[in-house]
Amino acid sequence: MADVRWWLLALLVVMVEAKTRAIDQNQLAVIVDTILNKLNVQSKMPMFSLAVRIPLSHDQASYDLNQVSDSGQEVRSTILQCGVYQSSHVVAATLLRWPDVLKHCPGASVPWQDVLDECQRTSMTWQEVEQYCPSRVENNRVDHAEYRVLTTLDTWAADKKKTGLLLFYVYASPCTSRCTSERNALSILGLVERVKDWPQHAIVFSKVFQPKGNQYAISEKQLKQGLINLGSHLGSGGLGTIFRCDKNNGGKTKGNVDDNMQCVSCSSGGQVTPHCYSDTQHQQVTQQGGRGLCTTRGRGGSGRGREAPSIKKSPEDNVCLSFLLEDQLLHHDEEGATARQEKVLEGSIFSRHVNLKPTKMAEAEASRCLLALLNGVAQQVYYGKTDVTEDLLKSELYTDMSPDDFKALYDKMKTLLKSIATADMDHAQLEAFLTAQTRKQGVGAVTPEQAAALTRFWKSQRVRVRDSLLSHSRWEPGLRGLSWRVDLQTAAGGRGPVALMELELGGSGQDSQFVCVEMDEDKVQQVLKKMAEIQASIDAILQRT
Repeated sequence: MADVRWWLLALLVVMVEAKTRAIDQNQLAVIVDTILNKLNVQSKMPMFSLAVRIPLSHDQASYDLNQVSDSGQEVRSTILQCGVYQSSHVVAATLLRWPDVLKHCPGASVPWQDVLDECQRTSMTWQEVEQYCPSRVENNRVDHAEYRVLTTLDTWAADKKKTGLLLFYVYASPCTSRCTSERNALSILGLVERVKDWPQHAIVFSKVFQPKGNQYAISEKQLKQGLINLGSHLGSGGLGTIFRCDKNNGGKTKGNVDDNMQCVSCSSGGQVTPHCYSDTQHQQVTQQGGRGLCTTRGRGGSGRGREAPSIKKSPEDNVCLSFLLEDQLLHHDEEGATARQEKVLEGSIFSRHVNLKPTKMAEAEASRCLLALLNGVAQQVYYGKTDVTEDLLKSELYTDMSPDDFKALYDKMKTLLKSIATADMDHAQLEAFLTAQTRKQGVGAVTPEQAAALTRFWKSQRVRVRDSLLSHSRWEPGLRGLSWRVDLQTAAGGRGPVALMELELGGSGQDSQFVCVEMDEDKVQQVLKKMAEIQASIDAILQRT
């Protein structure tokens, strides 16, 4: 009953001036606190995000929270079952990560089309994936909550009446490695541009994102740049529409008058407000300049003898992160703005604990660097990143390795990756190929660590590399679709029925073009004959291979 009274009181209090783009911070704090309580998403739960449309009141002078009538229980239940809640006023979602979904929502439908394709199914549940094709899903693959919400805003974006306030909320500030990166394909920067279509909008977060354990804390410089990137995609003055709204005491003293929601604008005189990227409770990481991320000792090119840096360096301060994050080493996790370590070598877990033994740390660093190198080679060879050069990879990843040793390692990884990609190897073929390579003798031999890194890389990047190869091997434009009909009226001079065909043509990233073709019976027969010859040639090639 007390919650109902509090909610009614909040509705009476919240009278937000809606005539300007900027929203008052104090009134925004009441709105955010009210929405989070009403939608029942404040208690401990996986990382979540939501978008809320708050309509204008009848007098057009305030925002009417009464019209956001969604059931908090329904919202919470939907997103905790790994679904995306959608209504005319609310879109909400949690992060989606494999294999955590087996614990949270085993009966939920799989939304990843590439997994369905790999499993040769049109639809299936996570439980069925575990049963029939678990190897088809990269371990710790994740869709971030804010990404899932923004990709669901198409219906709202198509609405011509963009009135009221659009509130986009994510519990922790979007991660710098993926969400606010200008180089990551899964960035939200392009998606967030649709938010600025609402004259009144606010981007809100509560916690500053930091990886778990703080050993590799993201630097303030990178956190600040992430907010700058986000603001730039929100248009002129976009930084002024980003706010950090949190309880004064972090919500630890519920009901205390000193623990009210407080919002701070992330723009101060056109600069990023320090409160939006700095949190005193997080430890500062000692920076080390003038060194590559991957130090070596002894036999540089063998994949052995590497030692961890004596001073921990934030990976976000190194270009290496642009490659590492393609492999998703840092994620939000269930406790909020944290990170999860993934498997690096078979049967072992990448550990970042402070008390990690030097030998284990060295193995982990070596594996991370190999993955970073493979991702760099892939960006250079398959993804069209011309700024990723051999010299850049050397300077950022293997500074202490001699040029000759790095050249040998780089050429070996590039050659192996090309062999794997050209053959489009499946798991069994890859295993057989790498087993043969590890049995070789001499400088061309592949170490077990390198084989493990190649296996992990190919498991996560096979589909993307294959798509890249296909896109470069196709003629442009290609045939996207075909429609036809037989017309008795079009025929002139009594020639008989005429077949009308419409070809839909288009290149990658281009709009479709349409070509209409008219054929009589003789022309149709000629086309069918040519098609039969093409089919016979394809069959002959397949039989030879």
